[in-house]
Amino acid sequence: MASYSYDETGQYFFFLITFLTFILLPWTYFALRPKDSAASKAKAPVAGWNTKHESVRKSRSRAWGISKSHVALALGWVAFAFVLQRALNYESPVTFYDPYKILGISTGATEREIKKFYRKLSLKYHPDKLRLADNQTKEEADNHFVELTKAYKALTDEQIRQNYEQYGHPDGKQEFSMGIALPKWMIETQNNGYVLGVYGLLFGIALPWFVGSWWYGSRRVTKDGALTTTADGYFKELKEDVDFEKAVEILSGSSEFSPANPKGPVIKNLKNEKAFKVLQEEVFAAMRHQNIKTSFIGEALKSPKKEYAGKAALLLYAHMLRVPVKDVSLLRDQMAVVEKSIALCVSLMHISLAHNWLAAYLTVLTLQQHLIQGFHPSLSQLLQLPYITVEQADELAKKGITSVDAFVKMADKERKEVLKDLSPKEYAHTVKVAENWPTLEIIDAKFQVVGEKAVTPGSFVQLNLKVRITPPSYSPPPSLQINGKPDDLVVEEADEKDLDELIGRKKAGTMGETPDVPVHAPRFPATRMPTWSVFVGDHKLGRVFVPPSRFNQFGYNKIRSMQLIFQAPPQPGLYTFQTYVKSDSYVGADAQKDMMMEVKQPQSEEDEDAEDDISEPDEDTIAGQMAAMRGQPFKKIEDGDEEEEEYTSSDSEESESSSSSDSDSD
Repeated sequence: MASYSYDETGQYFFFLITFLTFILLPWTYFALRPKDSAASKAKAPVAGWNTKHESVRKSRSRAWGISKSHVALALGWVAFAFVLQRALNYESPVTFYDPYKILGISTGATEREIKKFYRKLSLKYHPDKLRLADNQTKEEADNHFVELTKAYKALTDEQIRQNYEQYGHPDGKQEFSMGIALPKWMIETQNNGYVLGVYGLLFGIALPWFVGSWWYGSRRVTKDGALTTTADGYFKELKEDVDFEKAVEILSGSSEFSPANPKGPVIKNLKNEKAFKVLQEEVFAAMRHQNIKTSFIGEALKSPKKEYAGKAALLLYAHMLRVPVKDVSLLRDQMAVVEKSIALCVSLMHISLAHNWLAAYLTVLTLQQHLIQGFHPSLSQLLQLPYITVEQADELAKKGITSVDAFVKMADKERKEVLKDLSPKEYAHTVKVAENWPTLEIIDAKFQVVGEKAVTPGSFVQLNLKVRITPPSYSPPPSLQINGKPDDLVVEEADEKDLDELIGRKKAGTMGETPDVPVHAPRFPATRMPTWSVFVGDHKLGRVFVPPSRFNQFGYNKIRSMQLIFQAPPQPGLYTFQTYVKSDSYVGADAQKDMMMEVKQPQSEEDEDAEDDISEPDEDTIAGQMAAMRGQPFKKIEDGDEEEEEYTSSDSEESESSSSSDSDSD
C-alpha cells in the first residue's frame, strides 16, 4: 500500500515564493508604471496660468489614488515577505555523507595522511580509552567511533570506497523517500473542512470572478478605451454635418462622465450645487457674450438622468471660454473632464473615419485642438500665447491682428502698447513663444503613378509631399534663395527626411536636427508631445479619400518628404482633392493644398505608336534638325523617298517651264 509523507520542515515555502513572484511582479509593474513615460520626462511650459491652476495641476500629477487593487497588492507583498523570512531560516533535514568532514581533514589529503590522522583519532576516541564527558553516554561514544571507522574505510578500503562512490554511503544503497511539499496540517482530518472551504473559495468563486471580470471588462471597453455604451451613443448621435457645439454636446453625454461609470466617476462633486450654480451663471453670460447658442446644457441640468452631461458641458465651456473656476474641487473635476475628453475625441474621429465623413472628422479634430489649447473658436487664436488675456486679444483683433504670424510681424512699439500690463520678462517670453510657433507649410505636392505617364482608373497613385515647419521668425538660408527671395523648389538633400524616419522606423539624422518639444498648452492638465496627421479629402463629396497617417518628431526648419499610396477612382474624370497636414494640438498651424488629378482611360498600343510617330519630326525639317542637335528622336527619310521627292521636284520644274513657254507663244 502506498504511503505519503507531507512536509513538516518548511520546504513548501520555496514553492510559495515562486508562486507569489510570478503574480506580484507583473501586477506591481502594471499598477505603478507611468501612464505616459515620454510626457513624464518632458518639461512642459506652464507660463500663463495662475497660481491656483498650476498648484492644482501639480497636485494632480503627484496624486496617488489608493484603490482596492493597491491594498490587495500591498497584502500580497506582506505575505511574500513572511514566506521569504521563513524560507531563509529553513534548515534542511537531508544531509549528505562526507567522510572528509567526519574525519575533519581536507579533501586533498593523501592516503598516508588519512591513515596517520585516523590512528590519532582512534587513540583519542576508542571506547576503551575514551573518558566519557558529563553529558555523554557509552552508546554515543561507540556510535561516534563507528562513524569515524566507516569514514576511514570509505577512503582507504577498496570495496567500501566503491559503495561510497556509487551510492554515496559506505554501507551501500540507502533508503530514499520523497515527500509532498505541502504542510501536514492541510491533510489532517480536523482541518478538512477549512481546506476544502479555501479551495472552493479560490477555484469556485475567486477564479471565475476574476476571469469573468476581465472578460466583461474587455467587452465593456472599445479598442480606443471608450466604454461601449459611449461608442453606441456616438454612433447614434454623430452625423455627417455635425458642428462644433453639437460635437461638445455629444462629448459631454459620454458614459465616462456618469456617476454610474464602472471605472469610477470622473466628476466627483456633482452634489456641490452652490459652486455649480455660480459657474453656470458665469458660463451662460460668457456664451451670450460670444453669441454661442445651445439649449443642451439647460435641458440636461433639469433632467436627473442627464444632469452629469450638463455639468460636464459646463466644465468644458468654462475651460474654452476662459471662465475662472474658483472652487478647487470643481477645478480638479474640470481638469479630469478635459483630459478624458481628448481620449474620447479619438473615438469620435475613428467613427467619423469609419463613415469617411470629412466634415465630421475635421470638426472633431478642431474640437480636440481647442480643448488642448483651452479656448473657443469664437475667441482669438492669440490666446494660445502665454499671458495674453481675452481683453488683450480683442484689442489686438481691432487692429487686425488675429493670428500668431501677424502678431510677430507687428511693430514692437505698437505691440508693447497693447501688452503694457505684462512685465518685461513676461513680454519677452510671449514674443519668444510666438516667434517659434510651429506653423506648417506644404512646399510641393504631386500625384504620380510609378512607371506610367498618366493616372488610370484603379491604379495605385503615389502622393509625394514636401512639408516643413516654418515659424513666423523663420527665414530661408541662402541655399534656398534666388536673387534674395525664397525659392521653395531649391531643396538641399541634407534637409530632407523620409517617412520611415518620421514614424520612428529609422534613426533620425544629426545634421542640425532640432528635437521636438512638448506642446505649448499651459491650460491643458497634462504634458503632450506633438502629433501630426496627413490625409486627403474631397470637399465636393464630403469624404475622406485617403485616411490619416500620423507621425511625430517633425523638427523645425527641415523639409520633410512624405509619401501616401492609395488607389485611384474607378471612373475616368477630373477630380479635385484637398491634401491636409494637421496638428492635433495647435490651432491655426495646419496646412492645406488643393490638387487636381485627371484619371484617363489606358491607351491601346496602336494609339501609342501613332502618337509616337506624330510626335517625332522629319529629318529634313527645322524641328528635325534641332532634335538631332539635341540628341532627341526624329524621323529619318529613306533613299526612295528622296528620289521620289527629287523626281517630283524636277517634273514640276519642267511643267512650269512648259506652261510658261505656252503662255509666251500665246
